[in-house]
Amino acid sequence: MAFKATRYFAVIAALIVLGTRYMNMNRKRINLNNEIGIWDTEAKDGQRYTVVTRSNETGGQFFLMHAYCSGQTQGFYPGKPCSPPLHIHDTQDEVFEAISGVLMVNLNGTELQIPIGEKVTVPAGIPHTYWNGGGSEPLQMWVRVSPGTPDEGFLEMVAALSLQFGGLNKVNPMQLVLLFADYGLTLADMPEPLWLAAKKFLVPLARLLGFRSHYPEYVSNSGQPQPVGQAAEEAVAAATTVVEPVVAEEADNVQGEVLEVAAAAVEQGQEDANAKMEL
Repeated sequence: MAFKATRYFAVIAALIVLGTRYMNMNRKRINLNNEIGIWDTEAKDGQRYTVVTRSNETGGQFFLMHAYCSGQTQGFYPGKPCSPPLHIHDTQDEVFEAISGVLMVNLNGTELQIPIGEKVTVPAGIPHTYWNGGGSEPLQMWVRVSPGTPDEGFLEMVAALSLQFGGLNKVNPMQLVLLFADYGLTLADMPEPLWLAAKKFLVPLARLLGFRSHYPEYVSNSGQPQPVGQAAEEAVAAATTVVEPVVAEEADNVQGEVLEVAAAAVEQGQEDANAKMEL
């Protein structure tokens, strides 16, 4: 009796796996190949990622993205529009540069507001996230990642999946775990043993079920970001305006303070990582 029950269970499990795999492998996906920039909502009122320079254009040295985030975009953390989960790039450095709006960055537990026109560098191995801190005001920023491998596909896939399914909260969690793992990202909010277990067991299962970390239909055209209404046009105009000397001097002071705090946060993160390795 026990053997028969086990056999039936195995047959049912196999049918579920095969059915899910067939559905995932044959799903009709939105084709974004002719788009410059991918919105994560059909209404185009949320977040948009534009590939400006692809990794293969730089020989794998880096890739450059433009990110636009409205103040109404739901983030992973409540009250922090556009925020991704706290994460670590295993082998890549990431540079954020504020273009317009209020760019907030959590760098190893230290929250920083990045002045417009300034940059903050997040070295590999440092936990971080970012969000739009300007209320209803849109945020625009450059995102430069080096080296360029893994490539820019992660942000394209995330935005396209959100668009396809009507929000990331409706995307199968195994699909998201596979994306993070294949693009060299670690979920920092998750205990390390749990994340390692997820990579060891969930990633192979996700592949077996037909999930992929790259869908050709989701690859967009690269190019300069397109204006988003009047706000974006004003931001572009503001970016070309000559800054008065006094204002520039004040900006230099603010930049110095931000860089000092960022450097301290990075140094602490690297010390924490070294201590963990020694253990």
